[in-house]
Amino acid sequence: MLYRRAKDLSTQPSKLLAISDDYVAYCLDEVVHSFGSGIDSHLNGMKKGKTEKQETFEGRKHREFLRMLDMADEIKYASPVATK
Repeated sequence: MLYRRAKDLSTQPSKLLAISDDYVAYCLDEVVHSFGSGIDSHLNGMKKGKTEKQETFEGRKHREFLRMLDMADEIKYASPVATK
């Protein structure tokens, strides 16, 4: 996610994409910040169940993230694993 990458590197998304037009760069930075911080806020507001393992909680947060991006179909089925 562009928002997360820019945040981790302490830079603007437009600089990561090498956008030279100042207005386009400003618009992109604003949109990425609004969208990314909204998703972060929602996911950080999720509460871990009292008996829920951390791995399960992280998986639930990931599924919620995919649902928010309308990618829930991506997680319906487990990846097939070869067996002996």
